[in-house]
Amino acid sequence: ADNAANIAWVRESFKQITPYSNGVTYTSFTGQADETASALTAHAYGANMERLQRIKAMYDPDNFFRLNPNVVPAPAIAT
Repeated sequence: ADNAANIAWVRESFKQITPYSNGVTYTSFTGQADETASALTAHAYGANMERLQRIKAMYDPDNFFRLNPNVVPAPAIAT
């Protein structure tokens, strides 16, 4: 019954402490369930995302290991 009030409290608390954080997102707990999985991983890995996608394409091109904060393999480059 108190979900809306509790969610609002957590969001406001998060907003108030954000200026004191270093901006890092932990992939095991992002605290942002409203975001899509791809948006969360992109935020968590930031500038490293493209590199991680290239590595994933080399070692797991079929995305077998996807039941985690998933990094989708980079698309194959036509030669």
